Amino acid sequence: MGEEDKRPVLSLKIPLEPRPQKRPRSRSAGGKAYTYKDPGQEADESNLVAALLPHRPGKPMEGALSLTWTAAFPMPKSMPKRARAEARFIRKPDIDNLEKFLMDCLQTAQFYLDDKQVVRTSGEKVYREGPGYWLMVLAPA
Repeated sequence: MGEEDKRPVLSLKIPLEPRPQKRPRSRSAGGKAYTYKDPGQEADESNLVAALLPHRPGKPMEGALSLTWTAAFPMPKSMPKRARAEARFIRKPDIDNLEKFLMDCLQTAQFYLDDKQVVRTSGEKVYREGPGYWLMVLAPA
């Protein structure tokens, strides 16, 4: 049994439409500046964390981790059937904002101690019949 066989692996599908990390909001009152999250962002985070919690490991994963993920979006009804097999998702949201949102939610759900542990990522945006996230977290070789 090689070292690669001993790596912890977590693989799951979360059937929620992917959401991006949004920019923080700012306001000023009484001469002070305040930064806060968009209320929609907080609701999206709560929904994803709630969907992740049943799948979290017994204790947060430690050490260096690799994250592979796919964000699947529903196929537009207006897309011709002949074009669906080769269709690429090249619309917003941006892939880096999807990844940041996912990594923050994994940390909140205590899959790992800190997102700085993720040393390698691979992600993609695709069209699929059912929206959702497909994830795989493992310790890199």
